[in-house]
Amino acid sequence: MKNQLPIIMIMALLTRNATGFLQTMSLLNSKSPNIRLNQAIKYRHQQQFGVKIKPSCDPLISKSPKTRRRLSPLVELTSKEAKVVADIGCDHGLLSRALAKKDKKRQVVGTDISLEALQQGAFQLPQLENLSFREGPGLEPLLKENMAVDTVCIAGMGVNTMMNEILLKQRAILQQIVCRQLVLQPTNNRPRNLVQIYQHLLQNLWQVEKENMVYLSKRWYLTTSFVRCSSSPLSAVKGVDNVWPGDVLWHSSQNSLEQRILYQQYAQHHVMWLKHDLKKRGGQQKRFLNPLDLQWLQEMRKANVLKSMHFDGLL
Repeated sequence: MKNQLPIIMIMALLTRNATGFLQTMSLLNSKSPNIRLNQAIKYRHQQQFGVKIKPSCDPLISKSPKTRRRLSPLVELTSKEAKVVADIGCDHGLLSRALAKKDKKRQVVGTDISLEALQQGAFQLPQLENLSFREGPGLEPLLKENMAVDTVCIAGMGVNTMMNEILLKQRAILQQIVCRQLVLQPTNNRPRNLVQIYQHLLQNLWQVEKENMVYLSKRWYLTTSFVRCSSSPLSAVKGVDNVWPGDVLWHSSQNSLEQRILYQQYAQHHVMWLKHDLKKRGGQQKRFLNPLDLQWLQEMRKANVLKSMHFDGLL
């Protein structure tokens, strides 16, 4: 309450009129601190841009089943022991809301660099006492408020943005907020992109815990839970280069046959893609392939994921 009071007062002053100040301060009478903060931000935006916000019906119930299928693995892979969860780049806030509804005892914070995106999506959701949103780039809003966050979820973001803006640029913040779990679902799941993320995290004392694959609208989405290791990860025993995207999914006895078949289809599709790509480059030599794609292909062959498929010209 004390920490949020100055924020709300500043937002009230930004309305630049006495009525706005009094109306914004009246939000302090709300029951939940998170609801107070969300409503204050919404009111500031309404005064500044003339946009009136009206709560809509719950999108997790009434809208696209495809969206629910895509986001469900992130909710399921988030640790049940996580007391504070952050949804980075939350945009519409659907994942944030699903995480909050999954466990009402945990606190969920959604962050997004675009206030407009929050206004058009997250702030239109029905309020939850254990859910709040912050405007700002990546993990920075969490650091500004000295939050300790158990789990960070990132979805709906491309690999380059995820790597450059979060995992590399804000790597120190991950340590400062004491994050113990990352649940990632990049939008572009080409092998070279996934290998890039896996190698970076495995080399920085993160280990693959669980994986889940979903196929929607002719696209595969691989969701991965990484957990922080106190010392060298178990993957070091195998060697970082041998822990490939889909490794845990393929070998774990906890995964269903359906998951293994999905991964086989994913692998087959991308092997064909690489063959087509190589043909377009006018050669049958593996030196034309991206080194990360080549590494993934080698692991596919070692793991015997595609028993009946030929790798002619690729390896």
